[in-house]
Amino acid sequence: MTGRPAEVPAAATGLSSGAVLAGAGDGPVFLVVDPGTATAMPSCSGVPLHPSRPLPCSLPDAPSTGRGMVRAGSRLADPPTGLRLLCIRSGPGALTYTGRPMVRESAVPGGWRRP
Repeated sequence: MTGRPAEVPAAATGLSSGAVLAGAGDGPVFLVVDPGTATAMPSCSGVPLHPSRPLPCSLPDAPSTGRGMVRAGSRLADPPTGLRLLCIRSGPGALTYTGRPMVRESAVPGGWRRP
């Protein structure tokens, strides 16, 4: 046993641009900006994300205080696969892809770059 959570194949779950992904409970919610060559679903705090319905614009964001929070507006990426996500609802957790931590990126005109 590797101690790593089982990955859910991306093709089986519909990982595609524009998809909304959520974890369990009050965790953060993400919009897939670019699936790149990802073949599995990312995980938040060890729980695989799953397709979710878009959130109503009128829904207030979760409080984004404390360490270990992913804040709405954060852009995260997995550089080896090109997977890029945008957090659209704040929540606690650490985002990983196949056990690898995803990195925060900042948006700049013409593309994404690491801060």
